[in-house]
Amino acid sequence: PPRSTLDRSSAASDVYKRQALNRWKRNENDQAIAAVEKYLEYNITNGVLERLMLIQFYADTGVFSKVEPYAYELAGEFNTFDGYTALSHAMQNQGQLEEAIALLERAVVAYPQYPTGYGQLINLYYQLNDTDRVMETFERWRTIAPDDTVIKTMIEELRQSLKVPDP
Repeated sequence: PPRSTLDRSSAASDVYKRQALNRWKRNENDQAIAAVEKYLEYNITNGVLERLMLIQFYADTGVFSKVEPYAYELAGEFNTFDGYTALSHAMQNQGQLEEAIALLERAVVAYPQYPTGYGQLINLYYQLNDTDRVMETFERWRTIAPDDTVIKTMIEELRQSLKVPDP
């Protein structure tokens, strides 16, 4: 029986993704980026995976400025914080902690409902030994999840370890 248009489209998408990933594995990042961007331009699928691929490909080339809009789209249109997560990890891996923090601060302001962002910020502030900002970020996190007992416990433990009185 003939295959449906959707089946053919899905098969073509799988071929394209394999080609883009193979280019990326061969460190042909510019070609991989071009292929994914062209696909997003002409394909009507939602493009979540493709945006995540672009974030990884651009991050590997150190071009972070082109990536943040993709992370923003993923969070706003597709209800996932994964783009910001991938981008901040790539920045971290290249020693750009302050830039990763700035990115995540913008992200949690725009999308405060994603607890992952707060957790990542806390981790980065710990790496910088900035306990004031760790505590402040925990408190912001608690405002969006006031009933989360894990956050409450973590704040209490941090206060005890720092010998900080409860407010």
